[in-house]
Amino acid sequence: MDSYDLSIIGKKFQKLTVISRNKKNYWNCICDCGNEIFVSTSNLKRQISCGCHPRLDAKDLLGRKFEKLTIISIFKQPPNTQYLCKCDCGNEKIAFRRYLLHGQTISCGCIRKSSPHLFKKTHGLIKTKAYQSWQAMKNRCLNKNNKFFKNWGGRGITICNKWLESFENFFEDMGDRPKGMSLERIDNNKGYYKDNCKWIPKENQSKNRRGNIYLNINGEILTARETWIKNGKKGCYATFILKAKKTYNLF
Repeated sequence: MDSYDLSIIGKKFQKLTVISRNKKNYWNCICDCGNEIFVSTSNLKRQISCGCHPRLDAKDLLGRKFEKLTIISIFKQPPNTQYLCKCDCGNEKIAFRRYLLHGQTISCGCIRKSSPHLFKKTHGLIKTKAYQSWQAMKNRCLNKNNKFFKNWGGRGITICNKWLESFENFFEDMGDRPKGMSLERIDNNKGYYKDNCKWIPKENQSKNRRGNIYLNINGEILTARETWIKNGKKGCYATFILKAKKTYNLF
């Protein structure tokens, strides 16, 4: 599991639901009991709860069923507990306790043979620029702890179900992000979906911001920042805005 993969926000691991990333390699999780706890990336699939869930003894799992596997006896005692299990297909399999609890072992291997599509490899595009844009988009719209949430998810900007379902769907619609480009919504008051998004140069993205100040200079409409740049960035930008309010027609 990648410690920078923000797609796990909202996912549930046993009794713990990931709500935000606290710092490198740690995630802020909320337990079913209501308590919040910080869990490292390496422990997300191992930890069952905030501590409210009592640890089971090896014998307590006897007879329990996990997916297609039913535990029939203890093969190896703790700490690395292993069980002898009977699969629904009739085969027997020895499985580690932790893999059963975390859903990593669900059959004797018969599911992989009968449904290989369920075990297909990931898209392999995690290092692309488009993947970074997809993750940033979700973080702004879904993560309430993100500093930009109030301007995106906080004001109702949504992401279409197709793109939320998988990165592959996003990549199919948008392709990889060209160098020096940024993901932009055509209508700034609508959400993220194919017909409302495009790649544009990063320096042009500021033109579509809701808080922009526009100046009418001899019939030419420019943003305040464009005018400041056109004038050679003379002085502080904030000071330029104050002077512009007295000099130009603002709207």
